[in-house]
Amino acid sequence: DSDSNGLTDDDRASILRCWCSICRRELDRFHGYECKEVDGGKFLCAFQTYPQAIAFASSVQAVLRKTADELILPHMADALGSPYLPVAIGAAFGFQLFMKPQRASGRADYFGVIPNLAARVTGQAIPGQSLACVVSEDGVVDFASASREGGGGAIFKYSD
Repeated sequence: DSDSNGLTDDDRASILRCWCSICRRELDRFHGYECKEVDGGKFLCAFQTYPQAIAFASSVQAVLRKTADELILPHMADALGSPYLPVAIGAAFGFQLFMKPQRASGRADYFGVIPNLAARVTGQAIPGQSLACVVSEDGVVDFASASREGGGGAIFKYSD
């Protein structure tokens, strides 16, 4: 059985496994932290610095394009409307966030303005695109500080 796009359950499961593997491998490579995975393939991740987060997002999109022939079969590309797995990535970097452990897993989870903003930025990204914004210490969106090395943290959300 296939869905209205022509993808079977096996196709979707295969794509999801590949995406999760790529995401976690690149997350480790760029010293990120997986806070949680929600709804199969949607991640909330944290980074200590903005450059790490941006490098991660760029690398993930590049890996998805480079490995498209291995991941996406021709009938999947037609169903996806893309020759590679189109993933929308959104990020926010800033200081207004707090962390507490999740009850179920004990893993760190972040709350506040920055994770909420990351979710909104992700919602604006089209599949295959990475978007990011920076929030200054006083809470103002500040794209000029994108190269900041210290303080704060970057939160990424991913949607497949």
